[in-house]
This record gives sequence, structure tokens and C-alpha cells, in this order.
Amino acid sequence: GEGEGEGEGEGEGEGEGEGEGEGEVSVEALLSACNGLVRRLQLVDSELVQPTPHPQGREPSPVVPARMRVMELFVGETHKVVNATILRYVEKVGQDELDVSEVLSLLSWMHVYRFNIEKYSPDTKMSVKFSEVEVHLTDRYDQLVRRLMEEWITSIMNQLYIKTATDAGGDAAAEKGADGNGDDAAAAAAAAAPPN
Repeated sequence: GEGEGEGEGEGEGEGEGEGEGEGEVSVEALLSACNGLVRRLQLVDSELVQPTPHPQGREPSPVVPARMRVMELFVGETHKVVNATILRYVEKVGQDELDVSEVLSLLSWMHVYRFNIEKYSPDTKMSVKFSEVEVHLTDRYDQLVRRLMEEWITSIMNQLYIKTATDAGGDAAAEKGADGNGDDAAAAAAAAAPPN
């Protein structure tokens, strides 16, 4: 029926983060949609599975009998959809095309997702592909952070070299450069920078 599968707050911001005319969804929009599905697991657990107090003081009982394994069914179906959605997104975008913040968002989300799935259904296992993507994203994050750190350190060293040259020899020495032939201080700093 109309509205089935939509909860409060879901569907808001649809289209946000989409590429111009390309139909691409941002990592944030994707993870928000997946979080909506995971929140449903909390509702199923609290409203159908967990025992509710009996009005006449008898032993509390769940709304749905345990033999029906409602939680396992909801976890299994949710996991199939979320797993396929995340893997399809990463495959479409390309793991090596994700920037450092996107990789960190995905990794953080995957960690929390794994915890939630195991909490509600300890027997549910992540797919091999899901785990492989997690490992590759971890490696990608490490690679990106190392590259950024190298860039930051090189920039700091260049700034310190320029400052030191300016302080040591005055403005004229900094303008002439280290070799005295009129090269600017930035060129001298670049030459003195550690190799990559």
C-alpha cells in the first residue's frame, strides 16, 4: 500500500547530494536510508519481541511468540537489502574514487551496522564481499591519511624553511634564495623539502 516501508524521517532529503543529472547519491544520503532500516529493527525488537508487562500482574510475554523467530526474519531481510545496497554503491562509485571523509563515513557506519546486526541476531554473518570491502576501505583510508600527512608535513617544512631563511638572512637573503642567483625562497624551500 501507499506509504508502506516508509517511517518517520525517512525519505526526507531524497535527492540531496545527487550528482547533476547523474542520479548519484551521496554517502550521507545512502547511510541515512540504511540507518532508517536498522532503526526498524529496534522497533521490531521493542514492540514485538521484548516481553510486555501483563495488565493483571502475570508473567510478561512477548507480543509475538518466540517460536515465530520474528527478529531473525527481520534481521535477515534487512541485512540482505542493506548489504546489497552498500555493496552496489561502493561498486558503482569505485572504492578508489571515494575521498577520505566518504571512506571514514562508510567504515564507521559499517562498524556500527555490524554491531547492531550481531546484537539482534548473533547468527547472522556478514557476507564475504561485505568484509572484503571493509578491509579494502580500511586500506584506502590508511593510504589517503598517509598521503595527506605527507602533504601537511611537507607544507609545514616549507613554511618553516622560508621563515628560518627570512629570520636568518633578512628579507634580501630570502628573496635571493639559497644559491644566490635570484631564485625565490619558495624554490629553495621546495628543493630542500624531503623527497616523497
